[in-house]
Amino acid sequence: MIIRTESEADLEGIFQVHYAAFGNRNDEARLVESVRQSEGFVSELSLVAECGGEICGHLLLSKAQIVEENKNHEVLALAPIAVRPESLFRSIVVCCYIRNESLFVRGFVTMKHAVQKTCQS
Repeated sequence: MIIRTESEADLEGIFQVHYAAFGNRNDEARLVESVRQSEGFVSELSLVAECGGEICGHLLLSKAQIVEENKNHEVLALAPIAVRPESLFRSIVVCCYIRNESLFVRGFVTMKHAVQKTCQS
C-alpha cells in the first residue's frame, strides 16, 4: 500500500471509493468535489491509499472556520474519509499493524508538517 497526495489522475478513483464506501450513494463523493472547489481546500491534505495500482482509500482535511462571538478560528476539518469495502480489513488495516502506518495517521502527520511550515513563515 502506498499513501500519497492525490493527483488529477486520481479524481475518478476517489469518487468511486467514496461511492462504494457510503453504500453506493454519491453524497460524500460530491462533498469531496465541493471541498476541492472551495477556498478551504489544501491539496497537500487530500491523501489517497493506493493498493495494487488502484485507489482503495481517501482522506480529506480542509480548512474551516469556527465563529465564536467576535472571533474567527481557522481549523482543519476531517471529512470525509473512506475505504473501499473490500479493502477495509485486508489491505489498509493489515498495513497499519505491520508498518505502523494508516491513511488516518498519515493525514495527521501531513497536517502537522503543513501547520509547522505555516507557523514558520
